Amino acid sequence: MNTHPTFETKASDESAGKLLWMHWIPTTKRQLLFWILSLVAAVSATHFFDKTREHDTRGSTPIIRSGAWGDLQEWDIRLEQPLEYAGFEKVTSTGPFWSFGTLSPQAVHDLLVNCGCSDAQATRFLNSRIQGTGSVLILKPDPDAVLSLSPEVRSKLYLALSQNPANRFQETPY
Repeated sequence: MNTHPTFETKASDESAGKLLWMHWIPTTKRQLLFWILSLVAAVSATHFFDKTREHDTRGSTPIIRSGAWGDLQEWDIRLEQPLEYAGFEKVTSTGPFWSFGTLSPQAVHDLLVNCGCSDAQATRFLNSRIQGTGSVLILKPDPDAVLSLSPEVRSKLYLALSQNPANRFQETPY
């Protein structure tokens, strides 16, 4: 048995310090309670923030119209531009392209005239020829020249252009 007074004091000081340190370490139950309360607080704050910002994302407040059918809620909503449209815009931003495949310039001229274009309009379109791959004839018509065509002529021309899958905007316009 050790009766040395300094040893006993030192041992009791260590155990007291150890107990004090143990009180600062949370138990598993306390940790679980802490994380649950933190999660509830975060979800509540997110919900509150979403409710205060709802008018920014949904548009205006609803207009309620009552009638025999019940209550009809009308909302002005904000929509984003779909990614598909952004790709479409990139493809069409340089203007229309008309591919006539391997037709000769004279055959394209005759086709344009048969669709209802005047001789001068057909020549103007043929002057807008751009370099195609191989013997493919591609025209890049001036948008004003296209708009100068009557709807009937444009309809006949687009119907003829839709026969070539390279003219995807005429083949599947929607």
